[in-house]
Amino acid sequence: MRTSNKLSGLMIAASLAAAVVLAGCGGGDQEPVEVGQAGARPTAESVATTTTEEPLTTTTLAPAIVEIPEIPEWGQSWPGPVSTPGTIAMGEFNEFVRENAPDGATAEEAVTAYLQLDRNDPNVQMLAGERGGPEATAITVTYNITDDDSVRATRYHFVLERRQRDAEEEATEAGEEAEEGDLSGEEDESDSNEDDAATEEELEVVEGPTGLPWVLSAELTVQCQPGRGHQDFTVELCV
Repeated sequence: MRTSNKLSGLMIAASLAAAVVLAGCGGGDQEPVEVGQAGARPTAESVATTTTEEPLTTTTLAPAIVEIPEIPEWGQSWPGPVSTPGTIAMGEFNEFVRENAPDGATAEEAVTAYLQLDRNDPNVQMLAGERGGPEATAITVTYNITDDDSVRATRYHFVLERRQRDAEEEATEAGEEAEEGDLSGEEDESDSNEDDAATEEELEVVEGPTGLPWVLSAELTVQCQPGRGHQDFTVELCV
């Protein structure tokens, strides 16, 4: 009896072991066991990202060829430009504009008056463009020289902005009053809100530019004939 029981126990144990082995080998559809920390780490998934950047813009517009205006009546008495390459002092001309030009005169008119341009000259070209905004203008005037064996062309470049006629004068007076300790202007300003109700006639809309073109900078450069010096526009003289 004891031998029979031992054989039965051994047979049961062998059957259980075989079942375990079959369970481990079979079942190909079962999910694999995850790899632990000691095994190889799973590959990280790469996530595609999209970066949107706004294109950089500038308020300085490219210059364009413009029609040269007639010399305005107020500018016909100006004696004309300097002809020496380099930076041009424009203080005297700005004062001339302030004293003679009407309100609303354009930058093109001011340059035409300074250079005393002939709009019918086929060898003269004017380019204009905004310089940082509608209140500032860059104007370039190029002359093609046909009767000089050294200089091929000359170029004037101006930067102008629009200012009120009395802006400079008012700034000077305010500075002088401040130095003298005169505060009467402030007292008058404190009462300036009295009786300031405007009628419909007083609220008339003013169209078009106001103020005057004020030259901030000006420069004359030259281009040489082939074999007579530089081919770029610079302040250097040709040979």
